[in-house]
Amino acid sequence: MREKKFLDTVHGYISVPETYCDKLVDTRYFQRLRRIEQTSARSLFPCARHDRFVHSLGVFHLGRKIVASILRQVEIPEPLKHTFQIACLLHDCGHSPFSHTLEELFGTREELFEAYKQEIHDRKLDVRIADVDIADKAYDTKQHEILSALLSVTVFYERIIELGGNPSLVGRMIMGIPYNTIEESLEDCFISLLHGDVIDADKLDYICRDKWASGYLADSVDLDRLIDSIVLHKGIEGRYKIAYSKSSINEIQALIDSKNFQTNWVFLHHQVVYEQKLLKDSVTELVKCLQNDGQLHPQAVFNYKAFYEKQLICGNPEKGFTEIYMPADDDIVYLMKVHHNKIPHLDEWLSRNYKYFPMWKSHPELVALLGNELSKKLLTDKGAIYDKICNLIDERFGYTAFALDATPRIKEVKKGQIDIQFAEDSFIDYADLGLPKAENVYKDQTFKYLFVKNEVKPKMKEIVEGIKKLIQDYGK
Repeated sequence: MREKKFLDTVHGYISVPETYCDKLVDTRYFQRLRRIEQTSARSLFPCARHDRFVHSLGVFHLGRKIVASILRQVEIPEPLKHTFQIACLLHDCGHSPFSHTLEELFGTREELFEAYKQEIHDRKLDVRIADVDIADKAYDTKQHEILSALLSVTVFYERIIELGGNPSLVGRMIMGIPYNTIEESLEDCFISLLHGDVIDADKLDYICRDKWASGYLADSVDLDRLIDSIVLHKGIEGRYKIAYSKSSINEIQALIDSKNFQTNWVFLHHQVVYEQKLLKDSVTELVKCLQNDGQLHPQAVFNYKAFYEKQLICGNPEKGFTEIYMPADDDIVYLMKVHHNKIPHLDEWLSRNYKYFPMWKSHPELVALLGNELSKKLLTDKGAIYDKICNLIDERFGYTAFALDATPRIKEVKKGQIDIQFAEDSFIDYADLGLPKAENVYKDQTFKYLFVKNEVKPKMKEIVEGIKKLIQDYGK
C-alpha cells in the first residue's frame, strides 16, 4: 500500500496510506481543520499556532503505533484495525471554530446526540445506541465529539466502508461509548485507547504537541516507551482489558503531571480566561445583531449542518442575506469585523488593549493579598460571596467588576482506571500502588479571578480593605 508522508515537528514523518488521504484527509471536511486553532492559549503563548489538522494526523500516527504494539501480542481483525485508525484520524473533524471556546453554541450534548441517534436509526445501524443516555455521568462526551461522530455516519459514511471500517463503531470510539459486553470487549479496549479516562492517543498527542508549540516547560513523556508497554490481556470471564507493563509507571505519572500543569497553569491562566470571555461576549453580540429580532438564538448561526451544507444565518433584507459553510475561525472573525459597530467587546479582543485586570493572578497571590484565613473563607464559599464583592466595588467605588471561575482541576488515577502488569498473570490497580498523589486542596472549593477596571488601581488599597471587611462579616 502506497503512503504519503507528512513532516511533523512533534513526531517526525507521519505516514498515511494514500487511500486514507484520497477518501478522508484530502476532503474539504477534513481540510477545514487547518483553520481551527488547537488551543485558546495563543494570547499567552504567541507561538502556539498549531491547528486541529496536524493534531489529527498526530493522533492517527500514535493510533498506528498502538495497533502495532498490540499486534505483537495478538491478532487484530482487519476491520477493527481500520476502524480504530480511521476514528483516530476523524476524532476532531466536527470541532467548532475556536475549538472548545464556542462548541456549546452548537447545542447541548443531549440535542446533538439526538441528531446522531436519528441518523443511526435512519441508516439502520447500531440499534443499541438508542438506549444510551448521553447525560449519564459515565459518558464524558463533548459536543465536538458528537459532531465528529455525526460526520462519520454522514459525509464520511461510504468512504469509511470503502476503507474497510465500521462507521457506527468509529462514532462510538470518538464519543467514548463502549458496548460493555464480553463479546465486544476487544472493541471496548480500542474505544478506550482513543477516548479513555487517563491514557489515549488523543491525550498523548495534544499534551506533547501543546507543550512543543507553546514552549512552556513541563514533564516530558516518552511516548514510544509508554505505547510499547501496552498489554492486552483477558481478565475475568474472558473479558479483554488494557493494562500497562511496570516499566511504564514513571511515564504514566509524567503524563498525569503534564496534564495537570497544562490545565491549571496554561488554560486557567488569568489572561487566557479573560481573553475567552471577550471572545464569547463578542460572538454573543454577533449572534444577536444577525437576528431579525435582536435576540440570542445561537443555533441560528452555529448550526451543525453547516459542516456539510450551506446554512442561511441572516435573512434580514436590511442586513443582507448571509450564508455560512464549513465554519472555521476566520469565518467568525470576518463576520465580527463586518458587524464591528454593533459588537462592543470586539475592539478589546482585536487590540488586546485590556480594560480590566485581575486583582489576584493566582491562589498564592490571593493569600498574599487577603491573608490565609480570609482566603480560605472566600474559597470555601460556592460563589455568592464573589457576587457580593462585585456589588461592593460597584456601589461603593462606582466601578464595574466581575468574577471568572478558574478553580484548579487536579487529575488523578482512580481505582479501576489503569492496571499495571508485574508478571505474566500479576496485575495490580495503579491506584493501589501507594504512589504519591497530588493533593487536591481545591476539592469543594471555588477559586475565581476578580477583574476590575484599570481606573481602579489608585484605589486598590481601599478596595482590598473593603473586601476584607466584607469577607469577615459574611455569614454573621
